[in-house]
Amino acid sequence: MRDTALDWLDDEIGQVRAVSVRGHIHRYSAEVRQDNFAFSRGVNYLALAVSDGVGSAKASHIGSAVASRTLVESEALLKDIAAAKTPGEVSLRDIATLLRSVASDNGVEATDVSTTLTAAVVFDTVSPTGVKAVVIVQIGDSPAFKLSRGEWIELRCPAAEAEQGDLIDNSVNPLPGHHTASVWVERFEPGESLVLVSDGVSDPVNSNGDYARALGVLWTSDAPAPADLLKVLDATVKSFDDDRTLVGIRFGESPS
Repeated sequence: MRDTALDWLDDEIGQVRAVSVRGHIHRYSAEVRQDNFAFSRGVNYLALAVSDGVGSAKASHIGSAVASRTLVESEALLKDIAAAKTPGEVSLRDIATLLRSVASDNGVEATDVSTTLTAAVVFDTVSPTGVKAVVIVQIGDSPAFKLSRGEWIELRCPAAEAEQGDLIDNSVNPLPGHHTASVWVERFEPGESLVLVSDGVSDPVNSNGDYARALGVLWTSDAPAPADLLKVLDATVKSFDDDRTLVGIRFGESPS
């Protein structure tokens, strides 16, 4: 597992930037990076994913890599996710089954590959005003944010927020033990950004104003250069040493 991974894509839908860095404490302890990301360009969509391997699970870096890659590459699963018309739930049973198989192949228990998974599907279709509809799916506690004029706005499933009795709380229940994910739709104005992160990013963003501002300003007028994003993302923030992973897409300006 590499210490750092980064990737980017400039697409008609928007500008994608992705960075994952090993946490400072993991570097000090010579431990692997447990976070992963993936994104793919389909015929009429972009799919983005971030996964955060559970810290106590010894092979969670394998689980996070498999989960994020499998989701963005599975057209059938992406169709199921995109078919959600109202906030609710979607099954990621196929990914859970695959993770159990991967665990068996690696001679570990299923819980040893436990991982969160937060993903987004963005279609080519756009309104006359440039507003983009984005389908978000989430299992575990890796959050999604809207970045608007440098402000971080955490996105939550409305059905889960309403605390409906028939919805399972997936905030602390990762794959593969839990396979029911929240799914909902968010809308973005031109110039706004969708950012999927691991809690190694969300924790300092929510607790350290300087870090949040420095990271947010990178997206205000354009998508950042990958090297600039890496520099700020990996900056030392006292008491925050976990892996940090971010996949963001900045949506373009209104069509003329």
